[in-house]
Amino acid sequence: IIYPTNRIVVDYRGLDDLVLLAVLDTATGTTLPQPEHWPGPLVPRHDGVTDYDTILALGNGKAGDEAEGFVLCFSSGLRAKAKFADYVRLHRLVTGVSTKTVWEHLSAGRPLDELLDRVPDEFYKWLMSTAAELQGRHDDMLSEAKVAMADPRVDRSDRRATAAFFMPHPLRALLFRLLDGKDASPLIWRQLKPAFAKPFRTDDDN
Repeated sequence: IIYPTNRIVVDYRGLDDLVLLAVLDTATGTTLPQPEHWPGPLVPRHDGVTDYDTILALGNGKAGDEAEGFVLCFSSGLRAKAKFADYVRLHRLVTGVSTKTVWEHLSAGRPLDELLDRVPDEFYKWLMSTAAELQGRHDDMLSEAKVAMADPRVDRSDRRATAAFFMPHPLRALLFRLLDGKDASPLIWRQLKPAFAKPFRTDDDN
């Protein structure tokens, strides 16, 4: 489905319609012939292309706001997306997805689905690995703090002695929050806030 208010990058010049990409047998996944009397637009096809260089040549000169890319259909039934480099570049600029964006969602407890809806498939692996890295660092810090809290030198009845034990610990601020029965996660997320926004990178950026 394409309509003007749903535009992210590609300008479809006011198109508001359903574009038929393919017809599949829902039971087997087999590709079926396109219907003869489909009332809407059909996606352009380039049958017989067998090598990637030809596919890239078809996209030469295409600006990112003019076209997105191709869906590659293999004889096995496998489908894969190939996006034009300029489209990926523009999408990165438009969505502004970075390490900081992922951090903001995790620290606020917001679902990553909100970000996944904004990015093309090429961003999925990077986004999920970035989220896993940040969440892992959060969990490691919390676990380390809880281990320290289990130390017998932590005496809730003697705050002065406990504070002396906490002071040389690198996570002492977290330890004091746990000692007071407070949620340590907000402080952990603040400490994990990236110093700068690290954007999505493609292999072409290296």
